[in-house]
Amino acid sequence: ELLVWYCDNTNTHGPKRIICEGPKKKAVWFLLTLLFTALVCWQWGIFIRTYLSWEVSVSLSVGFKTMDFPAVTICNASPFKYSKVKHLLKDLDELMEAVLERILAPELSHANATRTLNSSIWNHTPLVLIDERNPHHPMVLDLFGDNHNGLTNSSASEKICNAHGCKMAMRLCSLNGTQCTFRNFTSATQAVTEWYSLQATNIFAQVP
Repeated sequence: ELLVWYCDNTNTHGPKRIICEGPKKKAVWFLLTLLFTALVCWQWGIFIRTYLSWEVSVSLSVGFKTMDFPAVTICNASPFKYSKVKHLLKDLDELMEAVLERILAPELSHANATRTLNSSIWNHTPLVLIDERNPHHPMVLDLFGDNHNGLTNSSASEKICNAHGCKMAMRLCSLNGTQCTFRNFTSATQAVTEWYSLQATNIFAQVP
């Protein structure tokens, strides 16, 4: 009775005709109702299975944009071209050559002692040798013989110390030269490199 009541009162077309039509139509509507019911259940099964599988669909598109050559420009750290600023570094390069001669071959550097050098660059921030063999009385020697602690001449400083027996440092003084500090370096190569970079930066800073 419940099935008959459902088929008689439902607004679905198939079940109501199953109980109201003739035998042939009842069979046709019964088969159609079963078919569409199976299709609905099949679609719901696919939907539920897809939902439970957590499948993720990703759409990725790659596009290319034309750029005028060169797209990437690689430069070195220095904004100056050496061939264009070589004349600005002439005095500094000559002074650096003399410094290297004094460090590597002090006895041969006297052969070029008459060479005219721009001492203003050197006097601003000179490199010095610090002799700490006597820890109670360390001596500071200028590479070009103008010592800082009262030594008489460059030959006397050579007898006391050379570049291989002393620490190399950069002397940094205030504007009036009354207070000076020394920055030590672990090697002469590092000291000369830092000194040259500092002087070159100072020269480039004055370029308009």
